[in-house]
Parts: sequence; C-alpha cells; structure tokens
Amino acid sequence: MSSVIFNNREHFAKRDANLVLVNNQLVINNLSHPADGVIIDTAGVSGLKVDFLSHTLGQGEVMGVTLNMRDGLDRMKSVAQWALCPESSGTYAYLAVNSRLEGENIQVVGKKNGDIVLCQNFINEPNDPYSNWIVIAAIVVAGIIIAGSSHKKTVEVTRDNQGNVVQTKVKTTKSVGLNGTVVPLMNTHASITPELSNSSIEVDELHIVSSRTYPGEIPAELDGDIEEVVMTANFQSGLTITNETEVVTDVL
Repeated sequence: MSSVIFNNREHFAKRDANLVLVNNQLVINNLSHPADGVIIDTAGVSGLKVDFLSHTLGQGEVMGVTLNMRDGLDRMKSVAQWALCPESSGTYAYLAVNSRLEGENIQVVGKKNGDIVLCQNFINEPNDPYSNWIVIAAIVVAGIIIAGSSHKKTVEVTRDNQGNVVQTKVKTTKSVGLNGTVVPLMNTHASITPELSNSSIEVDELHIVSSRTYPGEIPAELDGDIEEVVMTANFQSGLTITNETEVVTDVL
C-alpha cells in the first residue's frame, strides 16, 4: 500500500487509488471503483476537517467517509459513516448514514451563507435489522458540488454536589460541505426508503448531529480518539485535498 506525507500526516492509497503531491495539495486519482480512495492516519485526534477542491457530482458517482477510533482498550472500530449515492432513478442523490453508529435521534441541519435554512429530526432505530443504512437527506443530482468533510465531538458532563460525574452526554457532528438543492423528507422515522416533499431548499452545508447519554463517565471501551479517516469515491476526475485541520472537542 503506497503512502504520502501531507500536512504532517501519513496518507495511504486505498484499493487502486493513486496519491501524488502537486503544489502543496494531495491529488487522489484513479478513482474508478466506489472502494477506491485514501486512508488518513490522524495519529489520534478528536476530530478532523478535510477541505478539497470543489467537485461537481457526476452521474453515477458516489462518495463515502468512515471514521475509525482507537478505544480505551486499544481496539480499532468504526464510529461514524456517511455516504452520498444516487437513487435508482438518478434524479436525486441520497445522503445516508450507518444507523448502528448513531444515537436514537438524528438531526439534519442545512445552512446557506451561514444561516440555518433546514432543520429536520429523525427517530433512529439502530437495532432494526432492515434499516442499517438510512437516508437523512435527498439532494437533486444536477448541480451538486462537494467541497469538504469534517467531524466534531462535544462532551457535556453533569456532576452532583460532591463533584462526581453522574451523566455524560456526547454529541457528534458530521459535516459535509455540499452546495445543492435539498428536498426535505416527510418521514420522521429514519428509513432507507424516504418520503420526499414537494418543496426544495438551497444549501451550502449539511450537518448530521446525534448524541448518546451515559450514566456516569464514558466507559473506556466506548471512548477514544479518531485514528483514521477513510474517504472513498469513484470520481472520474479524481479528488484533491487542499487542507486538513484538527477539530478540538468542546467540553461543557
């Protein structure tokens, strides 16, 4: 597996992808299969923001991001996954997440020029065997422009009068720099077969927010830093990463 150092991090080519540094940017080409891409060795960060040159989504093109964590027992496991892929008619691209890795409630927030223009809440049933990957947004394929991805964690700790931790709430936000037309969904339960409304909203950011609450402190086997960011795509013109920035956890 070939690798390249970019932004002081090692990047590994995934499957048949090719990595090359050009003008202080990381160019990833030969992306012919949805599993082709790059694995970013973060060396342990709470979150990472990845910026890349704007890419207009072509017909049949897909993209996915997986975040892998090293937990307190030194095990590697996936903690978040999202994917953007066309639905059967080719009219829309669905933004989907792995429900097994999300909390019981998922909020989708769309922004335009920094203002919130879309906010939808979905009930997640992560133990439903028929709803592993669930659709949380539908975007009109024509004109979708993707320009980045990021992950941020917020930890809210509640203590009793003696200072003991009685509850810990962990909120994760997965963000997609996506310029396009979103069609709001009508269903409130997350599903792989969404009901689309008749309205549409222009956005330039989409945020996927969910949280989990623990009685007391977070168990060591459930806590840790992001060790790998895996980005895959079948973009014919390739993908160019322009910058990567560590995102620090907010502790409230």
